Amino acid sequence: MSSHPRVALWTLVLLATVGGVFILSRRRVHGDGPYIPASDDVVVERLPRAAGDPRAIEAKRLRRVLAASPRDEEAAARLARLEIEDARSTSDPRHLGYAQAALTPWWTEADPPPAILVLRATIRQSRHDFPAALADLDRAAAVRPGDPQVWLTRAVVLSVLGRYDEADRSCTTLTGLSSSLIVTVCRAGVKGITGQAPQAAAALTRELASVRPGQDDPWRPWALSVLAEVTGWTGDRAAAERLSRQALALDPDDSYTRAQLADLLIASGRNSEVPEILRGREQNDGLLLRLAIADTNTRAPEAAEDVRQVADRFTAARTRGDSLHGREEARFELVIRHDPARALQLARANWQVQHEPADALILLQTALAARQAAAAAPALAWARQTGFQDPTVVALCDQLRSAP
Repeated sequence: MSSHPRVALWTLVLLATVGGVFILSRRRVHGDGPYIPASDDVVVERLPRAAGDPRAIEAKRLRRVLAASPRDEEAAARLARLEIEDARSTSDPRHLGYAQAALTPWWTEADPPPAILVLRATIRQSRHDFPAALADLDRAAAVRPGDPQVWLTRAVVLSVLGRYDEADRSCTTLTGLSSSLIVTVCRAGVKGITGQAPQAAAALTRELASVRPGQDDPWRPWALSVLAEVTGWTGDRAAAERLSRQALALDPDDSYTRAQLADLLIASGRNSEVPEILRGREQNDGLLLRLAIADTNTRAPEAAEDVRQVADRFTAARTRGDSLHGREEARFELVIRHDPARALQLARANWQVQHEPADALILLQTALAARQAAAAAPALAWARQTGFQDPTVVALCDQLRSAP
């Protein structure tokens, strides 16, 4: 659910394994009886890829290969990549488990093959195990310094940990290994946080304008999404919204950008526009949370059911031992349940794991609401050290510094 993932309502019960494919039953977390939807309009579950989908066919073929030869590195890597891609597009954490299963023979090895190292790091990063992910990436960089995926993923992890100088160096190492657009996008994310958002947005805008049609097209949605985020940090919400919509037009399944757009609309008081971009995508916990916030703010008839589902998902996450939802649960407790003390507790725990702008924002908001200015000290120090310029964060820092 955070910047980089997401079951909830359901525990997964393994019934059987047929042809290497798990057959699963779903049971409500909070009840032993069968779940009966209130109406035909209730979405019980969104099914995975259809059986005839080329990716489904390929995944099935790769599972057969691995069933016969579990240490087939090429097949394992290919299947893990497919599952990681599905995890990102659907925000379903089960796909990360499937990806890890493909890498089982190497999961605990100290020095697996470089391609496996990078994939293992990606899975660990997605699960917020950042130290282990970084250790894998450092080993991969030592043995495969020419692999751009190593440096790009390493830059992301270092940035989440607040190690921006190192993240920027990883980005610059991409020069000559990747296109100029990828290098610029990588650096823009770092520069945007460290007090240079207008310059980063301008540089990325120029780079996008210079890209020829057809060149770097697969990367364009990501570039537009990063540009939207950095532009939002300058305070230009209108431009950030326009760029987010452009990115989504190219990649409608990008849940990160969709959440970004929803946040812009909520912050602008345009809650009634949020369901249009989120309804039908409630399988994503982060999007469901934003839908619940918007529907609660407009007192929509669906609000109570949205809120109940979000609460159930956080309960299910805790039952699984899933610690990925701290930032989102803090926001839920603050904005919907109006419990600033609990929200602050969650925001402080989340800050121990990651230091992204959204993590600083929720820590500042909850500390102010709970009237515990001292609790915001880590985020205040982060804002001072980075020079982060987002107007909302700057205003909250000013309020907290002047609080009694």
